[in-house]
Order: sequence, then structure tokens, then C-alpha cells
Amino acid sequence: MIKIGFQPGALYRLLGTSLTEMLVYKDYDGEAIFGSKVLLTIDAFANAGNFEEMKGIADDFMFSLLSRIRSTTAIDQVIPEILRSGGMVKIETLVQNAHLSNRQFERAFKERMGVSAKFYSRVVRFTKAWLLKESNPRITWTGVAHECHYFDQMHLIRDFKEFAGTNPKEISDAFERQPFLAVKGIFY
Repeated sequence: MIKIGFQPGALYRLLGTSLTEMLVYKDYDGEAIFGSKVLLTIDAFANAGNFEEMKGIADDFMFSLLSRIRSTTAIDQVIPEILRSGGMVKIETLVQNAHLSNRQFERAFKERMGVSAKFYSRVVRFTKAWLLKESNPRITWTGVAHECHYFDQMHLIRDFKEFAGTNPKEISDAFERQPFLAVKGIFY
């Protein structure tokens, strides 16, 4: 299996399509989005002899798309700040750094990311909390909440319920009952 990940905002720069519009659809046809080169790439994957060859095919495919990528704008430059800060950068700071009005910033951010900057920041902070607990199973959820700058544990639980559909304790309990689900930090 080959997975190609994009930096936040890069898919918009590559496709020129609003992620807000893209989130409406559940199924995408690679050929419709990237052209017939996708079919040739899929055939090349099927005939590849090993992973290194597949990696080279994926690299060639992605490099062939670079001519389509739009240059970065101020908003593209501030999106990574959310990741670097673990979701804790103030939106006003991002707006100022992007040299846009609040309204322009929110519109451009949502166009690129498919969600508001505030919501995306919450997802980043939740992800940080999840990864912290995953890599340090002995840390308490209160410790995780503190380390990830949640106001209190209830705010962490609220995000857990929204993003994971359950509370942190239920997830911890499930992994304790079935330790085979966690292998070297990878969940199956």
C-alpha cells in the first residue's frame, strides 16, 4: 500500500478546488482529479517488483503534478503554525501574520482546509493529546489535558466525544483489555 500525504493546504494549491466543496463528496475518481496519468501509475504499481520501485513511481507521479501547483500565499504560510503550536496559536495571530482581515482569513482558510481555523486548531490539539497518551500510556488523562493546554479535563473529554465518539477512559480500557490492538504505537 502506498499512502501519499499532503501538508495542510497543499491539496488546495495543487487542485485549485475548495476543500469545502470536496468534503461534500465521499468518492473520488483519481482519473477525474489527476487525469489519465493515474491509470498509468496504477499499472506501474501493479508491475513493481518491490517497495522501493513503488516509492519511485509515486515520486515520479507527484513530481509530474508540480507544474500544476499554485505558489504559496500568506495564508498558506501561516497554516503550518497551527501544527507547530499543537493547535494553541491564537487565530488573531494567524490573521495578523497573514495580513488579512478576519473575514478574508476565515474564508481563505476554510477554502483551503475545508473547516474553520478554530475547528482545525481543536483537531490538531486533540491529535496531539491522543499521540501523547499513545506514546506515554502511564500519563493520566488529567496530565494529558494539562500538557496539551486544555482548560481542564472536561474540555479534553468534550473533544474526545466529538472527534472519537467516546470518552478517553473507554478507549484506554479497550486497549488494556485487548493489548494486541496496539503494536509499537500503531493502532489496527
